[in-house]
Amino acid sequence: MPEKRFNHFIPRLILKHWEIPISDNRYGVHVLDILKNRKYIAESRGKRAFSFAAENDLYVPKILNERRTELEDWFSGCETIIDKTINKIKKLENAPLFTSSEDLNKFLLGILAFKHRTQFDIEKIKEHLKSNEDLKNQIDATKDIDILVLENIVTAATENLVKYSNFQMQAFISKDESIIMCDRPFLEDVFDGYSFMPLTNKICIGLKLSHSNQSVSGTIINNSQVHSLNNILALNSRKWIVADSENQLAKYENIAKEAKTETVEYNRAEYLKKGYEFN
Repeated sequence: MPEKRFNHFIPRLILKHWEIPISDNRYGVHVLDILKNRKYIAESRGKRAFSFAAENDLYVPKILNERRTELEDWFSGCETIIDKTINKIKKLENAPLFTSSEDLNKFLLGILAFKHRTQFDIEKIKEHLKSNEDLKNQIDATKDIDILVLENIVTAATENLVKYSNFQMQAFISKDESIIMCDRPFLEDVFDGYSFMPLTNKICIGLKLSHSNQSVSGTIINNSQVHSLNNILALNSRKWIVADSENQLAKYENIAKEAKTETVEYNRAEYLKKGYEFN
């Protein structure tokens, strides 16, 4: 099988936290397929685990007939730090989440990339560029749109990292009600300046721009706060939502199915002199 063929736009290392046992030696997650109006349990282990959150070669373009895996490698580096950070938060230990500024930056890049890396956003940005030839030519008239959109994921995430030179970060932890997951999980500036990203069925990270120094802390959230967060996640979904129980999935089914206005646009470099490019 070709290398890095099955590309998850929501990583397995995150989705595994919604996993439940479904029979002897079989595990899965509860899924609502919004487009097909279908609820089912998806396999969460094996080669095709979480297939609803993946697409063949989503991040692996062909350039001069060569499959290029650099973007998948970049995601992998960020996701390794995200996984380590999740495990530290789950232990609830009074210890630093990050042992170096490099790890912190990789974590932030990995989280901020979810604003741009989802299957839906990639599709919509491609459509936007195809229908705006002048804009596409201003960016780069010589490159295929598929390449421009993939390069823009890293550029846009790095641009956002510059904005977050000073920030407040909080791990919001639920001790009871479960958080859901969706296909577009980064929620930008939704409450008191905070942007949110669920990391597990019980943990959501919050980021807020700050005029003071960087700070990292944790707080317990109640069921009402989890419900509000889940409502926003369901509203932000376009293709699917995931829950760790059938009842939890049903709570947000109607919200996920509501018609939504699309506002996805290409993010041009503002702070960087030069954006990311496949070499």
